[in-house]
Amino acid sequence: MELTDSGYPPCIRPNRLRRCLPPLGLPLPLPRRLSAAPTATPAEPITAVAALSLLRSEKDPARVLSICRAAALSPNSHPDRTALSLAVSSLSAAGSPTSVRSLLDGLLSSTSAAVARPHVIVLFGQAGMLPDALRTFEASQTPSVRSLNALLFACILSKKHAEVPRIFYDFTISYGFSI
Repeated sequence: MELTDSGYPPCIRPNRLRRCLPPLGLPLPLPRRLSAAPTATPAEPITAVAALSLLRSEKDPARVLSICRAAALSPNSHPDRTALSLAVSSLSAAGSPTSVRSLLDGLLSSTSAAVARPHVIVLFGQAGMLPDALRTFEASQTPSVRSLNALLFACILSKKHAEVPRIFYDFTISYGFSI
């Protein structure tokens, strides 16, 4: 580096100082260190928002299940419900109904069944697994109106529109729901 008469580099001279420095208020760009390593392993817990961002790009069913288990998702909060919906969509798109069953049956056993059951029924419908949604509804000792509505919505999501009137009529009578 060449020095001027005063012993400073050329950009340090008082009249050139402004041209050498970045404008005030803007930080200097720092180099980013990118990593291909996974951000979360199944052993370490992650938040629902972190799980959601990981699930957006993940296609491997085993990895999707490990992300959901690491996040300990439950249908009690909106970010958890969104992450569960995204996980079920990617698992059903990968053609893995056993993974969907594993995820949703585990959800029923790990949380309060009364709270989780309607959401699990809807998620089975979203995956196109209406028989599993029916099994989940019928497994309840006292099905609620909310569960029946979830089952009807599951029929619509799984594109079994002809089942909606049959289920509405039959289940309303057999379970004693008043219209």
